[in-house]
Formats: sequence, structure tokens, C-alpha cells
Amino acid sequence: MQITANGKNINTYPFKNLLIQGEKFSETIVFLVDRFHNETDLGKCSFLIRGVTEKNEEAEQVLTVYVFEKSVALFWNISDNFTVTAGRLQLEIKALLADNSGTGQRLILKYNMAPIFIKESPLGNNTPMPDVREQVLNEIDMAVSDGLNQIQQLIDSFDISEVEARLDNIEAQLAKLTARPKVEPLTQQQYNRKAHEPNVLYVIVQE
Repeated sequence: MQITANGKNINTYPFKNLLIQGEKFSETIVFLVDRFHNETDLGKCSFLIRGVTEKNEEAEQVLTVYVFEKSVALFWNISDNFTVTAGRLQLEIKALLADNSGTGQRLILKYNMAPIFIKESPLGNNTPMPDVREQVLNEIDMAVSDGLNQIQQLIDSFDISEVEARLDNIEAQLAKLTARPKVEPLTQQQYNRKAHEPNVLYVIVQE
């Protein structure tokens, strides 16, 4: 999501109700601000976003800065420090510039931002949810159990009698092929008149 600042004003309406309590780095918002303000080059600044809850809890996060010719992009990958507490959250972005000594920073400007609201995460009072490891192990057990049930169903539906009949037929054919042939000597005249039987070796002899 990209929000373009109007001078020192940043519109928060597009993400006013975007965040939910407990979220961590779930959203990244890019604020596009003018690079130059009152003859100061903000491209040399560091930027910090600050949040204050209704309970006066504070959170701060350094923004990632990309400098362009006429603008500066501020990337806010929202940490869970800003979503710990549900309710109203006042935001503020500060531009800071290192002082001449290089040992500190001085405030250049602050951006005006309307409050946003962190949605409350549902809480239960019944049986506690299992931890992540237990949930994963349960899912694995269920998947294995389902797979075994499907395999057993395939086995139960398989018609073994048809396979046994085909094996018996193959065995009978192999027995015929491997049986020792019967040898029967015949004259040519007898051979011509006789009905020929399988697996019989006819030997023609002289009359």
C-alpha cells in the first residue's frame, strides 16, 4: 500500500482499520513524501515512526528509506510492537538529521497523522488451543490415517477371485507345454487316417 503525503500531512484513512491485534510484519505501507522541505534535503535524513496507545504505551520503528530525485519513499514493515494493544493508536513520523558533531541527531520535522485503530483479536475461555507443534503432529496423524483407510478400501474392493482363475488357467497351460510328449510310431497310412492329438510326437515308420 502506498500513501502520498500532502506536505506534512499523511492520510491514514486507507489503513485506519487494517491491523489486527498481535499481527507481526503482516503489512508493509510505503509513505511517499517530498524530498525537499523548507530548503532542507530530507534525502539526508533518517525517519522514525512512533505510536502511542490509549494506555500510553509507546512503540518506535526505524523506516527503510529510498531517495529519489524529488521524493523520498519510507517503507514501514509493521512490527508487532504496534499491534500489541487493541484500540486507538496515535501515529507520528519524525525526520531526523545528524548534527554537525556526528554524535547525535536533531529533529527536522514531524508529519501530522490521524489516529488508526487496532482491531481486537478474539479471545476464548474454553479449552485452550494446542500449541503449534501439537497441531502439526495431529495433522500428520490424520493424513496418515486417511491414507491407510484409502489403501484398505482399495484392497477390500479388489476382486481376487478373477486373478486366481487367470492364474489357474496359466498354470494349466504351462503344464501342457512342459509335459513330456507321448511318442507314437505310425506308418504313413495310419498317420493320414488318425486324428492328431496335442502333445503327441508321431514317428513315421516303414511298413
